[in-house]
Amino acid sequence: MSNEIVDDIRVSTVEISTKSGINLTSNDSRLKHTGDGSLIISSTSSLDNAISINTQNGGFIIDSNGKISINSNDPIDGINIGTDSYDIPITIGSETSVISIGGSIFSSSGIRGPTGPQGATGPGFFWRSAWTFGTQYLINDVVSYNGQSWIATGNSPYYNPGYPGENWELMAEKGLDGLTGATGATGPIAYQQGSPFLWTNLALYNPNDIVSYDGTYWILSDPENYIQSPTPNAGYGWTPFYLTPTGPTGPAGTNGDTGPAGPAGPTGPAGALDSQVVFSGVLSPPSLSATTHNYNPTGLSTCNVLRLSATTDISLTGIQAPSPSVNQFILLVNLGTGNINILTNNAGSSAGNQFINNNDVLLNTNESVIMMYDATSAGWRIFGIQN
Repeated sequence: MSNEIVDDIRVSTVEISTKSGINLTSNDSRLKHTGDGSLIISSTSSLDNAISINTQNGGFIIDSNGKISINSNDPIDGINIGTDSYDIPITIGSETSVISIGGSIFSSSGIRGPTGPQGATGPGFFWRSAWTFGTQYLINDVVSYNGQSWIATGNSPYYNPGYPGENWELMAEKGLDGLTGATGATGPIAYQQGSPFLWTNLALYNPNDIVSYDGTYWILSDPENYIQSPTPNAGYGWTPFYLTPTGPTGPAGTNGDTGPAGPAGPTGPAGALDSQVVFSGVLSPPSLSATTHNYNPTGLSTCNVLRLSATTDISLTGIQAPSPSVNQFILLVNLGTGNINILTNNAGSSAGNQFINNNDVLLNTNESVIMMYDATSAGWRIFGIQN
């Protein structure tokens, strides 16, 4: 920019830069820059008063919302800002501006003083982990309680953090619950030794084997220290293992098929025989008039006296066996006008219902015999004839 005299410069950004010096002079009007742009005045001249800004009767105002930069490389009179009148102000910055000139910092209240000495170290916090009833706490002790952090504001708070009137102040709120983590990998399958997992010193166990001993379940968690002979409660690699509690009893299932009959038990000792034998359960069925097989009158299974009546001579090849198979005694009486011929081992009746004597027995009118069903031999035996 050459030596020019102008009355007014109005642009949004002003930049004045020369190598020979800059002299801004105003006689009557104010020398001012306002606006949102930048004001940059710079010079690389080594002459006296490389940058000179002077006013006589007006004022000198630099007021910009943008950058204001005044720079000079002159080591002697680099930047000269002044007026010819003592009562004309020079305004640089606002009431809250902070201005740096020659390394010193100025503000509206005057020159900033030197940095003061470092203050004493304040009291620190003492982390005491989770709050525990009965523990002695001092001021600035920090504890956790219900997911929050609390600091003691006085010595010896007695009740828990958050209790009204106690010397506790909330330091940090509880955070939000995190997202559910991924499902972990399936652990090793435990071997269930015995039934139900009973420990024995005759077995060799592997890691994660579970046993039952002395009312407690144990798992072999440390095979390095395992010795075969000691019991689980003596240590040596065994640790207690707690199974899931038993759930409620489920509904009853349907009845299964009847299983096969078990083997017959041993014969019991002979019972005492009273001085008088009483036969009960007297049965008098309808008269017989023909040969009869597998005779089974109603009430046979509970009778001890069977009163038969034959209207003519007939044959009897068998009587229905008791069910279940027991040693049933029956007194058989013929009260009819016909004789009853009891045939032994006769195929007319089923094998289990036959008489198994060696010979046939003829039972005449008013004669009787005692029969017993032999459950072991599966047949009726006749003991004798009584007139």
